[in-house]
Amino acid sequence: MSLVFEQVTVMFLLMFAGAGAYRVHLISDEGSRQLTQLLLYLCNPALMISSLALPFDVQLFKQGALAAGVSVIVVLAALISARLMFPGDQGVEQFGVAFCNAGFIGIPLVSQLLGEDCLFYLTIYLTVMPLFVWTVGLPLITGDAAGIRWRKIFGNPAMIAFLIGFALFLLPVPIPAALGQTLSFLSACNTPLGMIVLGVFLAQCPIREIFANRKSYAVSFGRLIVAPLASLALLSLLPASLTEMKLTIYIAGCTPVGVLLAMLSQKAGKDCRYGATLVCLSTLLSLFSLPPMIGLALRLWT
Repeated sequence: MSLVFEQVTVMFLLMFAGAGAYRVHLISDEGSRQLTQLLLYLCNPALMISSLALPFDVQLFKQGALAAGVSVIVVLAALISARLMFPGDQGVEQFGVAFCNAGFIGIPLVSQLLGEDCLFYLTIYLTVMPLFVWTVGLPLITGDAAGIRWRKIFGNPAMIAFLIGFALFLLPVPIPAALGQTLSFLSACNTPLGMIVLGVFLAQCPIREIFANRKSYAVSFGRLIVAPLASLALLSLLPASLTEMKLTIYIAGCTPVGVLLAMLSQKAGKDCRYGATLVCLSTLLSLFSLPPMIGLALRLWT
């Protein structure tokens, strides 16, 4: 699993580059907010559109529908794990265990370990998870359960990107080369920009805060160990013919606390420092958790 370790190391180096840029004032607090908006509303949607805008194929359509069902299983397993570990009014902790960094870290891991073709399954997962993030997850951060509206479900960037990509998948007209290249360039920005933003969040938090909170370790344990083991048990019930799909979605579900926790806290006007410490600590610990967790699935399923 040296490749897994290498990919996680690259993520850390990008994150530390972002932290260094903030420390020497190349990125300001306002710049961090703008980069967050850029990721949420431009780069990530571009990746989803380009991954879905493939020539129509009935078998691929069926595989996508099945991947959506598998993704729901993995997200629900994580949500149930979060509620069991942190019952009651512990919304931020529940969000941390339930929702992962599948986009920023999962994309390079899946592409390197399983190949570019499996990014189709990952895109389905990246479409399903935000539906839960914007309906179940956001109220956990804001404390406003009444804030769930249809506009939030179908008006969030992930859903709009999915609908555009799905429409392009169904249409018999190929994407113009210039548009395809533009989407490709924007998609490539996801990993470096995402980790740079995470590095800025890290630089904004005193190192002592990252390691001093015992609860942060419990959240990291839930996100990196408990939730993946729950999904591993459920996915093992599915047939071996779905191994690539299972591995793709499982690897995505093994990633650390989603950077969206800090981003959405910031966007909602809340203190993002605690969320950022959860993201940073779990990301640091994932350097040691990802290789054995992925290795366990490979031994069971291949």
